[in-house]
Amino acid sequence: MLFLAVFCGFLAENLRESYVERHREKEYITSLINDLKYDTLQFKQIITAINNKLPYFDSLSLFFNDPPSYNNKAPYTYWFNSLIMAIYMPDEPTIEQLKSSGNFRLVKNKKLLDSILVYDNHIKGVHLSNNNYLLNFHQQILASNNKIFDNSNFGRLLDDWLHQKINVTTGYDLNLISKDQSLLKELSNKYIDLKITYIFSLMELRDRNREAEQLLSFIKKEYHLN
Repeated sequence: MLFLAVFCGFLAENLRESYVERHREKEYITSLINDLKYDTLQFKQIITAINNKLPYFDSLSLFFNDPPSYNNKAPYTYWFNSLIMAIYMPDEPTIEQLKSSGNFRLVKNKKLLDSILVYDNHIKGVHLSNNNYLLNFHQQILASNNKIFDNSNFGRLLDDWLHQKINVTTGYDLNLISKDQSLLKELSNKYIDLKITYIFSLMELRDRNREAEQLLSFIKKEYHLN
């Protein structure tokens, strides 16, 4: 009888632990699904934002090719839309929790586990590197702009933006303060480099979005979720 009681207690404890782990696994999977849904939403929004940005780089090239035809003023819509950063860096809180807690063991399907880790590696690797390239080019352009343009209207734009009273009809065009052709060409090339980097970013974002959607589908199929 004592053996039977001990065995039953052992069995009950195992069942309890199994229930707790299944419940914990379900919580992690639900959280991971929400993370991936948010990622795909953000990826799509950034893809749209970049597609909307690209024509403004071409417009800026036209300006740099012939500033006098623009009265030596860079149109507000050109520089503003070119300089707004279009970047998204996923936090991946659920994956980070699974890592730090050692609970990746709860994901029994090895192919699914590998897919999660590959997605995380791509986010921390190629996606992060691409974002850093974009940030670097933006910083270079802002530094070069100070040598080429009078930033008074940029400052006024930020003030109006802060107080929610932007009025594009009042004009936020940037006046050239230098007509040094070498400096103008250097800045023009930097904008071209930024455009190229955004084009590569666009391709990379499409890959990450596709990867996130496939992983989302894989998880729903594995856990029989709609």
